[in-house]
Amino acid sequence: MELLDLRPRVDAFHQVVEGSIGRKFHPAISPRRSSGFIFILEGSMRYRFSDETEFVATAGDVLFLARGALYSMTLEKGTYRFIFVNFDFVPGTPDLQSSVFPMMNARVMESQFRRMLERWRLQKPGAVEDCLSILYAVYAELLRQRTAAYIPVLKRFRLDAALQYISDNFANEGLKVEDAAKAAGMGESHFRRLFKSAYGVSPIKYISLLRVNRAKEYIKYSSDSFAEIAQNCGFASVYYFSRIFKKEAGCTPGEYRTKHKDFHEI
Repeated sequence: MELLDLRPRVDAFHQVVEGSIGRKFHPAISPRRSSGFIFILEGSMRYRFSDETEFVATAGDVLFLARGALYSMTLEKGTYRFIFVNFDFVPGTPDLQSSVFPMMNARVMESQFRRMLERWRLQKPGAVEDCLSILYAVYAELLRQRTAAYIPVLKRFRLDAALQYISDNFANEGLKVEDAAKAAGMGESHFRRLFKSAYGVSPIKYISLLRVNRAKEYIKYSSDSFAEIAQNCGFASVYYFSRIFKKEAGCTPGEYRTKHKDFHEI
């Protein structure tokens, strides 16, 4: 089954590492003991699988390696540098196929992987929960790119800058679409039209969904109060947070916490 054809849930988060493979690397058959996402920073690598499928992953791509996959790697070009995230889905998840995903907004995706790497290296309280939140954001971005409209490279580059700005500032309750448009080097009206064409939602809706999705992760993976979560996710008040959360999630924050209370055991 293709990864993007289901909604997998992570059962265990193992690690985030940055690594590289150079010219002295020799191809070898390796089994995957867990699932993983890899963001390729530099170079390219050919992957050959036991079912005779193969593909080349290159700089800017996201690679998904499925648990149980048997494969070999051959260095195609230069030094192969990457950030690797290692995890397991919940038991009973259908067998998935390893895949490579070329990124239209590689800079934003690289930023997500680097954020995970930073959180993991620091190992502060909540590091695993932060990494899980970002990991689901990576999956969400892969889903968005599957249905994204074609946008010329230069405009896509500018939208990348806007997405990065929103990602960096979503916790600021004063974040405005005008600010994101400036980060993209566009007028606000043009930015709004292009953003809606590319992602199927308005910038305001995107910011709202991003905040609610981050709030969901805090609710599931922390014991923070709703006031703390509202503040951390850019909502001006608990009342406003509850109203927007119910609108987007279909339930109140309290109902969502009760429904997902088992996640605290991960």
